[in-house]
Amino acid sequence: MDRAGESGASYERRLRRWDVKFKSDWAKQLVDEQRERMRMNAETRFRQLTRFEGMAKGVLGRYVVPSSSVSNYLCFVRELWKLNRKFTGLLLRGAAQERLEKWEGRGLDPEVLSDLAFFVFSIAIADRWPDRPARR
Repeated sequence: MDRAGESGASYERRLRRWDVKFKSDWAKQLVDEQRERMRMNAETRFRQLTRFEGMAKGVLGRYVVPSSSVSNYLCFVRELWKLNRKFTGLLLRGAAQERLEKWEGRGLDPEVLSDLAFFVFSIAIADRWPDRPARR
């Protein structure tokens, strides 16, 4: 067999694999098999996020926060929650510091943001709470 014949066979084999891979019934079967596990994972994440938002509302209750700003503070908490799932230690603290500065620039109180980071996620932002130990 010459080179052209080999590449033709390889081309046809790849095309057949592509056809099988992108048949809708195959994709639906794959998603259906994974759906329950995906749903359980999503349910766990939603419960965890709801718990953290409840904790954040408790922290916000200690301050006089305008009701129009509560959703912004909760957005900050959601960002920290995502970071908390992705990073730990110094990376988490540095990323939390960046988020605090971002939301401070949008007009939120840095003391409230720092308390949210500490009391909800145990993230001690260094220049805000030097006496509190960092989360490990």
